[in-house]
Amino acid sequence: KTISMSAPLGSADVGDRRWQARWRTVSSYFSAPCLHVSLATGGAGGAAIFAVRFLSSRQLPASLTWGAAVAGLLAGTNWAVCRRAMYVMLKEKSAAQPLGASGMSEEDAAALRAALGR
Repeated sequence: KTISMSAPLGSADVGDRRWQARWRTVSSYFSAPCLHVSLATGGAGGAAIFAVRFLSSRQLPASLTWGAAVAGLLAGTNWAVCRRAMYVMLKEKSAAQPLGASGMSEEDAAALRAALGR
């Protein structure tokens, strides 16, 4: 009995699959929960600190550094707090009703059970 094998993937096929995987990753990045609010908060805070610092000292490099640092810290902190609150809410919601009854798929319910240690 002979086993027929398909032709091996060429470098063009591998490159195309790699590109598609990267594109899916980049395009799904912007739908992450809490991302838009966190970036907006960080950007607004960083811009405000930049403006105050620049108007008071007229030193552009120092003002940009302060603005960027505050923007990054605000965005990162806001994202972490928002995600933590989201996970606490999901945990409380899942404790209030049996898993699978909330309309989530069975795979999601199994993953949540495993994460919660149930």
